[in-house]
Amino acid sequence: MAPPAGSEAKLAERMATSAQASREVAYGATMRYTHELRMTLRELGSRLAAADAIDFAGEVFYLTCDEVVTMPSDARLRIKRRRAERERLQGLRLPDVIDHTWRPLGTNPR
Repeated sequence: MAPPAGSEAKLAERMATSAQASREVAYGATMRYTHELRMTLRELGSRLAAADAIDFAGEVFYLTCDEVVTMPSDARLRIKRRRAERERLQGLRLPDVIDHTWRPLGTNPR
């Protein structure tokens, strides 16, 4: 015996409502954990800057977590390279549409 058509719709509605609630809980948790991580890294950055290991607190975001903990002797050089790479990448113009064609860098019109 097939279930009544209305029960399938109600089940689908309950599942959609539950999925939306779960998504919101996951999003909220992700935002809270990300905020806590950023605040922790900012504090570590402030301490590293005070210890003259880096130039200013925000530079901590150019280091990996392992590098923040171990502070390699070439940390300033790594930060400089990564900042330059970030600036270079910001200057690239991304295609409006990815259509499976490829053109080497430098041939894309800006």
